[in-house]
Amino acid sequence: MKDAALPEASRSAGVTRRGAEVFWLVGDRLTNREIADRLRLSERTVESHVSSLLRKLGHPATPPAELLEAVKAADAGPG
Repeated sequence: MKDAALPEASRSAGVTRRGAEVFWLVGDRLTNREIADRLRLSERTVESHVSSLLRKLGHPATPPAELLEAVKAADAGPG
């Protein structure tokens, strides 16, 4: 698994270590069920983490994959 570290802006938004793990697995395009199996969580817990990430890092209507790309771009800063 990738390092669970997140960009500073994400840490400042209050993303937890477990949230970071979910974040990276969403970025790998795993389903909530696959993430739950990998992290040994319930699927409902994963849904809660994804919902929390969307509230902290984006808008609730933002698809998780687009959220991941937006956070990566923001971390890269101006080109």
